[in-house]
Amino acid sequence: MLRESIRCLLALVLTLPFAAVAWGQEADPGVAQMDFANGLLQRGFHAEAAREYRAYIEKFPQGPQIPVALYRLGECEYVSKDYEAALKAFDRFLAKGGAPDLQPRVQLRRGEILYRLKKHEEAVKALKPLSAPDAPVEVRPSALYYLGKAAYDAGSYADARAALAELVEKHADSALAPYGRFQLAYVLLALDEPDKAAAEFGAVAGSGADPALRAE
Repeated sequence: MLRESIRCLLALVLTLPFAAVAWGQEADPGVAQMDFANGLLQRGFHAEAAREYRAYIEKFPQGPQIPVALYRLGECEYVSKDYEAALKAFDRFLAKGGAPDLQPRVQLRRGEILYRLKKHEEAVKALKPLSAPDAPVEVRPSALYYLGKAAYDAGSYADARAALAELVEKHADSALAPYGRFQLAYVLLALDEPDKAAAEFGAVAGSGADPALRAE
């Protein structure tokens, strides 16, 4: 009798965590919505995923997954090249706060979008903090690259040169380094330093990355 009671009690204890998870999912009505959106995103259906993330944001404005929903909405809009919509999503993310691990990525994407929208001075302002030596290493090479491009298009050739040279010298193993060197060559031409520009073009050609760069 005692052995049977212990067996029943043990079975009840073992089922409690699963019951708690199920109850928690049921108590958060936005879980199913986010799961559906995430599934679409994982399969590459960005437009459809964006629609579902927007639905979550509208239905559950105080939901615990709002920062993630805004971030992924912005990424979906970015991939779909709806840069204005992506910028709005990322601005809302930053205004909401939270998800500190996503903040640098959002700030980087925001700067890149401003560059693509030809808002070069705004892009420079957004990207400069991410190009600092103490910036997270996962975003710094990209920030330096787009900072260099934005500064070049804004006519700030000295700033462009500094950013691209830093990318090439300090992040030589980055996939963006050959692209940065290619852009640096154009900056040097603008600064009337043709010999140095030729050297940079030659280094890019020797790296084997030149065909990809021509297609950029």
